[in-house]
Amino acid sequence: MPRMTTLALLTASHIAVAVAGFAGGIYALHLGEGEVSIGAERIAFTGRLAPGPDYKLYLSPDFLETEADFNRLKSRMVRVGDVKTFENFVVAVPAGVDVSRYSAVIVWCETFGQFITAARYR
Repeated sequence: MPRMTTLALLTASHIAVAVAGFAGGIYALHLGEGEVSIGAERIAFTGRLAPGPDYKLYLSPDFLETEADFNRLKSRMVRVGDVKTFENFVVAVPAGVDVSRYSAVIVWCETFGQFITAARYR
């Protein structure tokens, strides 16, 4: 095999492994640490979330900690909005949503269908 072909194959294989490792790391490291503040008009989070794509903030009538629980309760939840940062965020509560009807906030990754973190507030 010519030297250039070997070099190209080694480079391609290393890039593929790096990309797979990075994607696997994002997929596996689902967590959040911090404090959440709930108001009638805004929900604020002070802390950090593991990086990932397409995070959404939900209000749930029950506290949950797994994908199975999320999927079971999703029809009773309300999606508040997008989480666009992995550190310290504020999301506006949509008009007509009464936060007192719920007891927990959930950060969920829509793209991968993964539970990220949750906090009970009532």
